[in-house]
Amino acid sequence: MSTADPQQDAGTPDAIPAKTTPTWEMELLLSGATVFGLMQAPAYLYEAAEPLFARLGSDYAFLARMLMMYLGAALYALLATFILHLLVRAAWIAAVGVRSMYPDGPDVSKLRGGPIGRRVALELPSLTQVIDRLDNLATTIFALGAITVMGALITAAIAVPAFALDFIAESRFGQHDFNWSLWVIGLMFGPLVIAIVIDKLFGAKLAATNRVARIVAATYRVYRSTVSPSVTTVLMNTLMTRLGTVRVLAIYLTALTGLMFVVVLQMKSRSTGSAIGDYAQLPVARSGLVVQPFHYLDQRNAGQAARLDPYIESLRPQDAWMRVYLPFDAGRHGKAIDTDCPALALVPPAAVADGADDVTFIDADLSARLECLARLHHLQIDGVTPKQVDYSVYIDPDTGVRGVMAMVDIAELARGRHVVELHWQPTLREVEWKRMRSDYRIPFWK
Repeated sequence: MSTADPQQDAGTPDAIPAKTTPTWEMELLLSGATVFGLMQAPAYLYEAAEPLFARLGSDYAFLARMLMMYLGAALYALLATFILHLLVRAAWIAAVGVRSMYPDGPDVSKLRGGPIGRRVALELPSLTQVIDRLDNLATTIFALGAITVMGALITAAIAVPAFALDFIAESRFGQHDFNWSLWVIGLMFGPLVIAIVIDKLFGAKLAATNRVARIVAATYRVYRSTVSPSVTTVLMNTLMTRLGTVRVLAIYLTALTGLMFVVVLQMKSRSTGSAIGDYAQLPVARSGLVVQPFHYLDQRNAGQAARLDPYIESLRPQDAWMRVYLPFDAGRHGKAIDTDCPALALVPPAAVADGADDVTFIDADLSARLECLARLHHLQIDGVTPKQVDYSVYIDPDTGVRGVMAMVDIAELARGRHVVELHWQPTLREVEWKRMRSDYRIPFWK
């Protein structure tokens, strides 16, 4: 916040105002040097994380996406903080420059309009007051931004282990309703809630040496040293006591919730290919009349390289054989193999790797797995199952994501539009969570 410096000459219009926050130069340096570098960071973060999602099973991918959500929120909090800070500091610099030219501020007597408007203009703050307020606002934005970033990271450190325990409980006890997560969170924060209630109701009546008072104080100290860093606590306490607890908490919670919503929306848009502002009368759907770039190898950009949606090589395949790529989703496909191809579940992949000398055994096992996945996807062209399809395992050269490559004979197809259809029956988990069956329709021309 602005603090007076008696050694500065506040009467010199060309000087920095006497009450200027002493950290303003460092704030500008951090904001200006960081904001442009961070603008591309979210895209790089998603591109680095999506190949990891493909390799993980559904439970672990869920935890990874949750961690990604909090990291993305922290990253966007940094971006929002630096951008807002630069805007406010720019206004502050403009105000300081204007005051150096016109120390007395506006000449209200020269304003056009009537006397009532000029009287109202006199109620506005002076140029010096505006400078002080902008200075304080810039520093406050910096502090709230730091608190929001730390809040997102602290929440991730609490929520991800709690949900991880829930998945461990599911694998051991066959339960998956997040009750374990709620129990863990309750055990973690229950003592703090009890301590706050006791302090609120009976704190004034308890002596400092009282056993209950000592337990409450010890509880506060434990949470202060483990859950929230001291710098965050001090900043939050200062802002709440100076600006108002309700106001600061409302700004903090609104900012954090809004940032989480932005990250979830962006992750959803990347997975579905949609975005806010899509044409209402020309919707994008999984239809044979919609051409989605990520369904074609020669149109996929770097940000779509790790998508788990199937794709073909081009809108206009040039060869008699067309390649159809089915990226392997460790969660969906792995569980589908366990439930729909139980014989394969009896032979773990590790056994295949250990039997590397037995080529016949390896080929037979992989062929069975490919046949299982082919049956689950039910590949068709124009509603008809192709007469000849050869399946192989492929590894994407850019991302390392594994999948299934189907070589489809299209030599006898007529000229014109055709549609590759892939139908995916949901796993038992997806049925339990009421997820709809996934159908893909990829148009191409011959």
